Amino acid sequence: KISSEGPISIDDVELAVALMAGGLQYSASKIASFRVVPFDALLQVKNTGAADLNDLVMQEVIQSGFVPPKPEEVELYVIRPDDEDNDVSSTSELEEVDWEALGDPISIDESMIEITPNDQESDSEHTLSINLTDLRSSSIGMFLPGMVIRAKYPLQAHKIAKDVEYVSNVTYTANTYPAGVPMEIIPEEIRIPVIHERKRFSTGK
Repeated sequence: KISSEGPISIDDVELAVALMAGGLQYSASKIASFRVVPFDALLQVKNTGAADLNDLVMQEVIQSGFVPPKPEEVELYVIRPDDEDNDVSSTSELEEVDWEALGDPISIDESMIEITPNDQESDSEHTLSINLTDLRSSSIGMFLPGMVIRAKYPLQAHKIAKDVEYVSNVTYTANTYPAGVPMEIIPEEIRIPVIHERKRFSTGK
């Protein structure tokens, strides 16, 4: 039998928790059938935790019948937290979106925008990825607690038949530095109905 004795000291260690919230909006609530109908998509993610995030990927699968944006048409905006506000718990909700004031615009390299397949044809499904990776080495900087990143881009319905729906398919993925297990958020699904609406005019004299 072997035994040993010795003092043990335990120190409190604070670890930052990585959390985020994701939202999604479209500028159209319905689409007219058999018409070319443009509308905008707005993706937004907020860092609601206490850890800085280094990578953020915003991805939408655009169903067939709809034309994806060109890389240069993707706009990026950021809302930075007040430096004097250190209460992260007070910033856990996404702000209401004002389409006329989305935040500070940020210029991004078109290489960060990936569209597969890389065309503007409406007869196939497309995957749009906005790859904001290695942010600590970019002009954007780390995705800080309380910070909101928004992406806006145009979509176009191309003469869709009635009784069809545009169903959102968006995923947000983020990671810390050093990289750990990635976080993934899928915002609540949005459905935009395609409606057959025509105005009738009658004339007489």
